[in-house]
Amino acid sequence: MKETRAKEYADHFEHIEATLKGLPEWPSDPVVRQSDLAIIHSCIDESLNISRMILKDLGHELADDEQNMETLQEEFILTDAMMDRMSEALAFRDLTNSGAPDLDGVILMEKIEHVKFTLLELMNLFKEVVEDDLAD
Repeated sequence: MKETRAKEYADHFEHIEATLKGLPEWPSDPVVRQSDLAIIHSCIDESLNISRMILKDLGHELADDEQNMETLQEEFILTDAMMDRMSEALAFRDLTNSGAPDLDGVILMEKIEHVKFTLLELMNLFKEVVEDDLAD
């Protein structure tokens, strides 16, 4: 893998991890909550960008997000459990994309924590792929 591509991966991994780990506990201010949701959305989208990079580097054709995740599952990069959790993360993104849903604050906070945990685990899986399967 070219050094520039390896740096691109590393930058994505670092950004997502630092961003998610830097999010504060669920704030009471609705404006800050909306901002945190936007940050979560951007991390989900950046994770999907990494999945596209990996697929492209493995020689696969790109498709929509769900199909790309299925291809990663077929390549044994994503386990069935991680696939289910990423599907939940995508559903959460879609649910909250137009603003905070009318959910109890505790439930919403739990869902956000679940998505954060999923994305951090996904970054670990993707790092292994980049280090083991894409390194030259």
